Amino acid sequence: NQVSAWRISPEGEQIWINTYGLSWCYAVIELKSGEFLLSGRDELNALLVLIDGDGNAIWRREYSIDTWNLFVSMRETDGGVIVTGSTRPRPNSDDSVIWILKIDPEREGEIIWSQTYEIRPSQIAMSIVSATNNGFIIAGYANNQLEDNDRIDYRSWWLVLRINEDGELIWSREYEMGNAQYCGKCCGIDRLRFDDNNMIIVGGGGDGGPDLGTLLNINEDGQENWRRIYEEIQEFDVHQFLS
Repeated sequence: NQVSAWRISPEGEQIWINTYGLSWCYAVIELKSGEFLLSGRDELNALLVLIDGDGNAIWRREYSIDTWNLFVSMRETDGGVIVTGSTRPRPNSDDSVIWILKIDPEREGEIIWSQTYEIRPSQIAMSIVSATNNGFIIAGYANNQLEDNDRIDYRSWWLVLRINEDGELIWSREYEMGNAQYCGKCCGIDRLRFDDNNMIIVGGGGDGGPDLGTLLNINEDGQENWRRIYEEIQEFDVHQFLS
């Protein structure tokens, strides 16, 4: 696999395409500087690549605190970029933890602070938004294998964390999503434009069958207002929500 980026015209015509090595890319954001930051992983390390408007790599940096690491989502803030992902001792182990760090894109991705959070076993942070009164709210999920009376049961939880500007945990919440066949992933979180005190989390859930498209509405303190499961959306996760 190659990390690659394209630039196209408003009419969809390709302006340029560049590649940045053997890796996987999961997200890209535009910085206030006009540059673009790509996040993902290579074989075992988490990866960030900063490129300019012509697709030229400014810097590429790998990060690791354990054997297998990846970055998923990012958000620019004062003095740097918050990056979320996961780290684990082995690629296929069930003991991954959420990994969040702040980096300085002007200093080739230098780490400002780095924190890990173990809410449940086998977890990953997937999406991030700014909190209304400073700090950040991060959504992710955990999938755990439970043994009950000699029967193996797979359970899924969506996770939401609130941290301050220095990465210190303020609170965490768990929302059980049943034993969906395909992991019950939480894929994203966003604010409701018409109601800034509440957020929508999107993904897949269900109980005993294929993933079903799922929406979860929570308030600023992580309390659940409501959830909706859409049986018409089977074997797919809802990845994005716009209000």
